[in-house]
Amino acid sequence: MSTTLSLPIREREVDSERVIRVMIAAEMIPDFCLNLVLLERDLVRSVLLSPSEGTGGPRIELHKADDLEEGLGRAIAQRSNGKLVVALSVRELGAWLAFFLRAYRDGEAEVDHLDIDIREASRVSLVLETDRARDPVSAEEARRILGMD
Repeated sequence: MSTTLSLPIREREVDSERVIRVMIAAEMIPDFCLNLVLLERDLVRSVLLSPSEGTGGPRIELHKADDLEEGLGRAIAQRSNGKLVVALSVRELGAWLAFFLRAYRDGEAEVDHLDIDIREASRVSLVLETDRARDPVSAEEARRILGMD
């Protein structure tokens, strides 16, 4: 079983890197969190992020990868049937879930986006954006807030 969310998704090339931006507006955070929990708990096989009308980005199919080796990174992807199939490490899925659950609880995110480098045949960066975040901080402060220092 899979679930589907319709979200604004845009794709463009920046310095020979594909950048895919997914906007998770404040009103969509509860649904996004619920779908991540279903994926984390193995209650769905995948979560499909479908581009909302007029945004033109690719469909993104998220999977949990229990066996993703540490050396392979936080996420790997491949293009298949016109969509980007992304396998998230358990740790990465947990980080997404913690970030968006805190945003739901607090009414705003700590930062305005998460930037995830994905291993694919070519370099891909997946950016999860939110429209309700605290005022911007330096990169060093963001890492400290997110516990990444």
